[in-house]
Amino acid sequence: MWYGYTMLILISGVLGINPEIFDAAEVDGANKVQIFFQVTLPNIKTILLFTLVTSLIGGLNMFDIPKLFLNGGPDNATLTTNVYIYAQAFSGSYLYNRAAAASMIMFVIIMLCSLVLFYLLREKDADGYGKAETKRIKKMKKGGAV
Repeated sequence: MWYGYTMLILISGVLGINPEIFDAAEVDGANKVQIFFQVTLPNIKTILLFTLVTSLIGGLNMFDIPKLFLNGGPDNATLTTNVYIYAQAFSGSYLYNRAAAASMIMFVIIMLCSLVLFYLLREKDADGYGKAETKRIKKMKKGGAV
């Protein structure tokens, strides 16, 4: 359903990478798989994070297709969270407290999943130094001997 949007964002991210980086990797002897994993993916990490988070939120908040076409399906097999919230609040039972609680639980689930994605796609060593070098720099700043 969101394939076109996601592909447009990812392709524009790949096209935004400087072509000289790919040429340099080929000159250094990298094959296509190495170029993909060590050049392309690190350079589109933020764009990949954006598309993953927006796809996660869009998938978890799906309402229109399950409600219009399936309406819960057999034995509520296709019941999504948003259809459940709608059914609790506006479809005869008017259990606003249950709908509000389900909404807050959904918010927490989205936040936890998003935090996991942010953690997995974080910059491991943003300043470019290794762990030993970072310790040495911190020790120098405190005035200790190197």
